[in-house]
Amino acid sequence: MKHGGNREGIFPQIIVNSNKQKVSLMKFNPVQLRINFSRLSIISIFWWFAAVYFVSSEYFNIVHFAKPLGINYKVEYNFSKQLFITMLFAFIAAFLLGAFEVFYLRDRLRKFSFGFILFLKSCFYIISMFLFITAASFLYQTIFTNKSFFDPRVIEGVKHHLFSELFFNQLISWSVVIIITNFVLQVSDKFGQGVLLNYLSGKYHEPKEEERVFMFLDLKSSTTIAEQLGHNKYFQFINEYFNDMTDPILFSRGEIYQYVGDEIVVSWQIKNGLADNNCINCFFKIKEAVENVGYKYKAKYGFVPEFKAGIHIGKAVAGEVGVIKKEIVFSGDVLNTAARIQTKCNEYGVKLLASEDLIAKLNFAPDYKAVEIGEVTLRGKQSPTRLYSIEKK
Repeated sequence: MKHGGNREGIFPQIIVNSNKQKVSLMKFNPVQLRINFSRLSIISIFWWFAAVYFVSSEYFNIVHFAKPLGINYKVEYNFSKQLFITMLFAFIAAFLLGAFEVFYLRDRLRKFSFGFILFLKSCFYIISMFLFITAASFLYQTIFTNKSFFDPRVIEGVKHHLFSELFFNQLISWSVVIIITNFVLQVSDKFGQGVLLNYLSGKYHEPKEEERVFMFLDLKSSTTIAEQLGHNKYFQFINEYFNDMTDPILFSRGEIYQYVGDEIVVSWQIKNGLADNNCINCFFKIKEAVENVGYKYKAKYGFVPEFKAGIHIGKAVAGEVGVIKKEIVFSGDVLNTAARIQTKCNEYGVKLLASEDLIAKLNFAPDYKAVEIGEVTLRGKQSPTRLYSIEKK
């Protein structure tokens, strides 16, 4: 944590809406929709493959045992109808339950523990899958018998299915699929967006040089805040503070690289960081998001947090390090420079500083303006770096 800042600076006055409702800044954000639909696609594709596997496995087992015995398995088991019904309900279940997961449930459970979330979601999905399998059984019986849902033969067929070994095998099999799907999504969240895929694909198994944008975002007056709140309450505050920052970072197509004490290091691939000034928008979206829930911080902690940031662009080497606790890490002068730029914010009384290298690649009009600070010698560097303060117009 860093020293500095007076008591007045810790308690800035902001205007909040009178009903004290959190404003959803990214309600219709296309990046938010892209992230959510990406998760929904993972669920749908995984469940579709599972549906094909289960029906095919069941069919081939029947063929294997029935054919030597001379049983007409084509009459006993209609593969095409079974596959159609199973895939139809897998699609409906994935769409409805997946949409509920990514658009509603995920954000509301974010503050709970990994194990509790996995358990709660698995129970919810297993119960839901029980209902979906029952509904699928009704539909299959109506198609197979060409009768209505309420026909006694259909109801009797459904009852027979619900108390059969096949039903429990289906429920157990789909429960395993649901738990695995939830586990993969939860692990993906814990690692960070795209990190699990990078591990699986081995993208950074060998060191790889990339050009990236890095932003070091640091809490203002963190030492004073920690002293006032105490260890436990300060930890609770930091957790809420990081939580409120997460969505603006993701919706600006940023990747949370590291949490370092009270500091967040955000990284962008070049195309994502420069497009639509995402790396700059990110800072101001975070600021807006924190201010919109300022009443919450004021009521619980007595202040509204402020922060400062330094941004730089350059080449970094990325690769996997470690044996027991393996991580994908970035190294290079670009990170050191971005960190040093951030430390100059207090000196010049600004909240966002960027290097000339980054400014040259951005088009600010009509949203922002860059105010030149001048050439500054950063700690540990011999050549001066030209810095700019970035402000909203």
